[in-house]
Amino acid sequence: MTKARQSSFKLALATAAALGLGACYANVEVRGYIPDEELLAKVAVGLPKSEIEVILGSPSAAATFNQPEIWYYISRRVERVAFLEERLIDQRVVEVEFDRGGRVSGVKRYAAADGRPIVPIERITPTHGKELNALEQLFGNVGRFNKPSDSEGGRRLPDPMR
Repeated sequence: MTKARQSSFKLALATAAALGLGACYANVEVRGYIPDEELLAKVAVGLPKSEIEVILGSPSAAATFNQPEIWYYISRRVERVAFLEERLIDQRVVEVEFDRGGRVSGVKRYAAADGRPIVPIERITPTHGKELNALEQLFGNVGRFNKPSDSEGGRRLPDPMR
């Protein structure tokens, strides 16, 4: 092998190695919003809901069925390496609870350790009807459509290509 070929081979090998290692770089994503400690210190029991929205901004989520109303500010940091499953680094939730009059009645904070895993139910909703195979799905509508006729009361539009 000549020196020029050797050096180009080494360059190609080094480039392939750099690209391969670059694909394994850990990508950290931050999702959601957690207010600063200074802002959270301003939240006091008795403040109206409108003032909380000015201080903290709109919530990430709000409890739908709870009375009194609860606002949640949620933040997650996850790490993903290449094609692997993402890994939870940090999760924080700030819960602001309001009384029936729309005033703050309590503030709670939760971390990832406070969470509980949810196991979805893997039931299948039954559907009534005929199971179709691939050929029936492909050719099932052949011959099912008729041209509209004037006797059926349908009006034909003029063909613009004539």
